[in-house]
Amino acid sequence: MADTNPTTEKAPTTEKPSRVDTVGFVPASHAASLASVVQNDDTSHSTDSLSCDGQSPQPKHKTSAQKKVAVKRAVDGWTIATLEKGVNGLAAEFLKARKDVDQREISAFRAGTFQGKNRFGDIPCIDCTRVVLKNAHSDYIHANYVSSPRHPKRFICTQAPMETTCIDFWRMVIQEKAKIIIMLCDFFEQNFSKCAFYYPIEKGQVLQFENYEIGSREVRDIRPDDDPNGGTIRATSLRIRSTSGSQKVMHYYVREWPDRKTCSPRLIVKLLTEVRSSDRPIVVHCSGGVGRAGTLVAIEVLLEKLIAGESVVDTDRILHQVRKQRACAISFNLFYRPTHNISSSIA
Repeated sequence: MADTNPTTEKAPTTEKPSRVDTVGFVPASHAASLASVVQNDDTSHSTDSLSCDGQSPQPKHKTSAQKKVAVKRAVDGWTIATLEKGVNGLAAEFLKARKDVDQREISAFRAGTFQGKNRFGDIPCIDCTRVVLKNAHSDYIHANYVSSPRHPKRFICTQAPMETTCIDFWRMVIQEKAKIIIMLCDFFEQNFSKCAFYYPIEKGQVLQFENYEIGSREVRDIRPDDDPNGGTIRATSLRIRSTSGSQKVMHYYVREWPDRKTCSPRLIVKLLTEVRSSDRPIVVHCSGGVGRAGTLVAIEVLLEKLIAGESVVDTDRILHQVRKQRACAISFNLFYRPTHNISSSIA
């Protein structure tokens, strides 16, 4: 996937994954553990995916007992279906998923190419779900809303800010009243620039982008409680000041997720637990905003569906749902392996 520099990587492909890269699915014995974890969440409503027609169903409400039964049934069904499909079945499921995008659906992206606002030329930005910047010289930013069972605009998947788009990024954060930013790439990876320095990384540091002042108030490290060696999330409390006022934002920086490789499932669970209570769109980016970012979003969509007691027999529906909103999102090895190991990691 294009979380990599386009000068050294080919355009995204759907090559068949090797068994070595995709083994390790969820044992049925861990289903109860997953059920107990998701039952700790008190939100059980569900919405459909955000799409061009803007449709979403009404929330569903269950009693506590009904919720527990529904969650266990959903987890058991998902686990059994996964085990029955195996590696080959899941790979075939993934390869069938639509990845190409109709050129008529990406007119703003094509215009953005000439404005120097796209990090990669082979990752389109879908018109009907794109974030439209208001009160700006250009309304374009390479970012899309992606829904989850909790909200039709649960996430904003976007590319990493470039030197020329940092101001657009912060304009979007303020406009959407975002409270959380998740960064899943490093600034440099394998000697290639992956992300501009768009926020202050040290406590007390201040950066200025035109009329946006971004200050770092506090920095702390977060680690999985049951796995202190499972990686670190750098959490930075930011305050953004502009002509429209002041806004607090939490920035979560995950360094231990190399491009095209998997991350510690425990670290993913810890991160998602930290941000799940947000009532505003969660901004998520890697370098291209599709591989690692799309994977994290898809994992949360799965977990929220299970929390809501929804049947998730066909995981590829989540893939289709996310890709309808964020083109080229998710790669097989990044999504299927950590997702289908998730219950054993939190057991």
